[in-house]
Amino acid sequence: MTVATFRPVEGWMNLSQAAEVLLVEDTTISRNLDKLGLAGELEQVGGHEKRLSPTAILRLAQHFKKVALSEVAGAIVDHAESNASPARASQIEAEVQKFIDAQPDAKPTPKLQEAHARFLAKAKALVSDETYRELEAVYRATHPAAR
Repeated sequence: MTVATFRPVEGWMNLSQAAEVLLVEDTTISRNLDKLGLAGELEQVGGHEKRLSPTAILRLAQHFKKVALSEVAGAIVDHAESNASPARASQIEAEVQKFIDAQPDAKPTPKLQEAHARFLAKAKALVSDETYRELEAVYRATHPAAR
């Protein structure tokens, strides 16, 4: 018996959006997914739209080497913040940061630091000062680039 799995794709870029960020054609991404072992990171949504996981986009960026990894990371986070709930955008940001932190020359990117600042500013506007201080402490502890 096959069991369907659900992966939350809210905030993921579609194939065309990823291609635009990576400065390649959609077909170039499609051809390289199998070659790089990333075919499982492409999810069909609705009828024809296909979305790529943030990790897959970052790995493709490393492969194509047309755009700095930090720029791709920032674009992924910006996209998530614009197209997903705050909680989901935070999860995507954490996934991106984890990927960046795992790189040998890891350092927080300016775009990622800006994304952290925007998230915290939004949170501050929505909750009480006491709740914000608690949220900020937990957020900074779990997001190294936000420190």
